[in-house]
Amino acid sequence: MSDTKGEKGEPVRLEVRIEAPRERVWQALAEDISAWWPAASFNVGGTAARMTLEPRVGGRMFEDWGEGQGLLWAQVCSLRRPELLQMVGDSFPEWGGPLRSYLTWRLESDGEATIVHLVDASLGERKPGDCAEKEKGWSFLMAGCLKAHLEGRPEPPWEA
Repeated sequence: MSDTKGEKGEPVRLEVRIEAPRERVWQALAEDISAWWPAASFNVGGTAARMTLEPRVGGRMFEDWGEGQGLLWAQVCSLRRPELLQMVGDSFPEWGGPLRSYLTWRLESDGEATIVHLVDASLGERKPGDCAEKEKGWSFLMAGCLKAHLEGRPEPPWEA
């Protein structure tokens, strides 16, 4: 895994190798996110909330709390199956904003494996340590949870 991070506007960049074909990684990332997304650690609505991603342009990535309630994380801006997913999302002050994040996932075949490239570029209010925290979270989600799910290993524990 490689990374670059900064507090002055540089994006968070991750590269994760997953021992699974690109189509299978795409399926888990874009179409079955709730199977590996750790609700207890990452959902504002807690374990009862279900992370949902609608894999289409204009689709939403959101926590579904039931009865029409929830939290919108991002909206799909660009999608090219099974290689590109781009989203944009806003954060209110209570979630570290005001901040706009531009997320890009690129999936690259590497033999029978897949290289997942993630870039999270943000504009707006930043506090000291925000980039490091964002990198820690994305590393856990991609290199920990998604990778473990696809490689048939247990999810590592989240250390806040």
